[in-house]
Amino acid sequence: MTTVYFMTPTKDKEKAQELMKFFEDKKIDVIYSSPFRSAVEMIREYGVEKEIPMFAVTEFAEIEQEVEPKETLEEVEERMIDGLAMLANNEEGNTILAVTHPIALSTAIHFFDETFGEEDTKRLQENAPCLVRFTLDGEICKDIEEIKVM
Repeated sequence: MTTVYFMTPTKDKEKAQELMKFFEDKKIDVIYSSPFRSAVEMIREYGVEKEIPMFAVTEFAEIEQEVEPKETLEEVEERMIDGLAMLANNEEGNTILAVTHPIALSTAIHFFDETFGEEDTKRLQENAPCLVRFTLDGEICKDIEEIKVM
């Protein structure tokens, strides 16, 4: 089994520190992050302090709306699922911390749970930072759990 903890970034340093306390008793093998500054900055100190390998990957970036043609939600979902497949194949059996953004995370959840809708996405955006655990058996998602930390 592979465990992926997806978290969303926040600019509130106190909230970020509170969220990171959740991982004090967990062994994180590797960190993957969206290349966006807010995501990288949120996790950099933790990764350096714990000496955890860190990688920035475009698969976990937020929806790109500033460039033409604009990225669709379906395209975001496809790259998020590609990112999860990459983790399942390259990090099998590991516990992974991945930083992504609310809309991107929502598309991945929706891929596995079609009842996850717009209101749920708004909730993730309003409650940032959020933490969601995906449990994978190979590329098969066995469980998704939103974790209340704060």
